[in-house]
Amino acid sequence: QTGNYAQAAHANGKLGNMTAVEYRTEFSMWAILASPMIVTTPLLDCATGTCVPRLTDLQREILLNAEVLAINQDATPAGRLLWPAEAGAQGLHAYGRNLSDGS
Repeated sequence: QTGNYAQAAHANGKLGNMTAVEYRTEFSMWAILASPMIVTTPLLDCATGTCVPRLTDLQREILLNAEVLAINQDATPAGRLLWPAEAGAQGLHAYGRNLSDGS
């Protein structure tokens, strides 16, 4: 349950081997909830003595998304659960956050 921890990362239901949509959604949720954006993936591979970028295209797309990072860094309070509803075995939830520009 989100809200019981200092960061949304503790709310993960699945680790690794997610789809591109799941990775984008997870990072976007961290932004909405104003979670600390601490990335621990190696950015460079220096094993051969020459450092080369190690990020995949998907990682680069997600981590460098200026729009998502701007939401995370906005001065307004963290987002919150707006609408919970149960739908069979899966719970549906809507999260949101008012930003300082009124959006």
